[in-house]
Formats: sequence, structure tokens, C-alpha cells
Amino acid sequence: MRNMLLSILGMILIANQSFGQFYKVVSSSPEFSDAISKIVIDFRFNFKNIQGEQIAKQGSSETYSCNVVIPGAIETFIFQYNSKVDTTASVQAIMFKSDDYKSAAKKYTELFKMLKRTQIRWIDKSYVSFKGDFQKPSEEIRFASSTLGFDLNDERYDNFTVDVEMVSNYSGWMVNMNLQTKKKDFSKDADY
Repeated sequence: MRNMLLSILGMILIANQSFGQFYKVVSSSPEFSDAISKIVIDFRFNFKNIQGEQIAKQGSSETYSCNVVIPGAIETFIFQYNSKVDTTASVQAIMFKSDDYKSAAKKYTELFKMLKRTQIRWIDKSYVSFKGDFQKPSEEIRFASSTLGFDLNDERYDNFTVDVEMVSNYSGWMVNMNLQTKKKDFSKDADY
């Protein structure tokens, strides 16, 4: 009888730990979701409400710090473009740097999955999530980019995307996340 009770107790503990791991796999952290939500919602205002101090100015663009802290980000910037053609802004977060390809590929994949699991509390109090296809990284190509967007009835977000990039440069591998306006390929509005 004692062995049976210990076995049942052991199974309960294992099941409890397994559920915790399962939940961790299928959900994004609340802090990550909150940070992404703040950035996405402020896109309507060209990221002005989350814009920090000016860091640099080059020609028709300015770089600012971002007041939203994205968990896991090394640095986060807001780029404001002030040309006659482009007055949009974008947010770029450097999420990972390493000279190890496998670590970068793992971080790139994890970031894409986290974004897919992120639930954003929308303006009308409903929840929306990102949709997009994953581009598998390759060490030979040395660049991968997966684009996510929304399927909304809000024309302000028609061209809004989140790009997850894994790139190689002289110092190793980087994983970046860009939240921005991007015209869809082959759209009638695209510049060729």
C-alpha cells in the first residue's frame, strides 16, 4: 500500500511539473506580451508616446531610445524618418549577439515562437495575435527573416509587420526584431 501511495504521489509531482513546462511552451511571458502590446498599440501614434531621448541624428532620420523595456532585449531603438517621402517610424530591438550559429538560430526560432504566442489586448478590448510564416535559418545563407502581421479590420495596421531577423556580420550573429510599416511584396503600392 505504501509503495502504491508513493507511486501516485510521484506521478502527481511529475504531472504537475510537466504541466508547468507545457504551459511555458505554449504561452509567451506576460512581461514580453505587455511590452510588445505597448509598442504595437503606440504604432498608431508613430511611436511618439514610447519615444525616449534622442541618441543620434543623420540626414532625414533620428534615433531615439525606447521607453518600453522588452524582456531579453540588449538594446531597443526608435527610428523616426523625416523625409518628404517617408515620415514613419520603426522600433528595432537587438535581441541576441553571439559568434555561435547554433545559439543564434535557437534564439531566432524562440523569438518567432514567442511572437506567435503573444496575445495583444486590442483597442476594442479583444485579443489579437500575429500571423506569419517561419523562414528556417541556414548557416550557409547567413541571413534569415520571418515576417509576422495582423489580420485586422483596421487600415492603420494594413502594412504593419514584425520582422524577426538573424544576420551574420563581422562580429558574429545577431537576432533583431523590427516593428514597422512595410509594404507587401507585389502590392499595387510597392515601389520597384
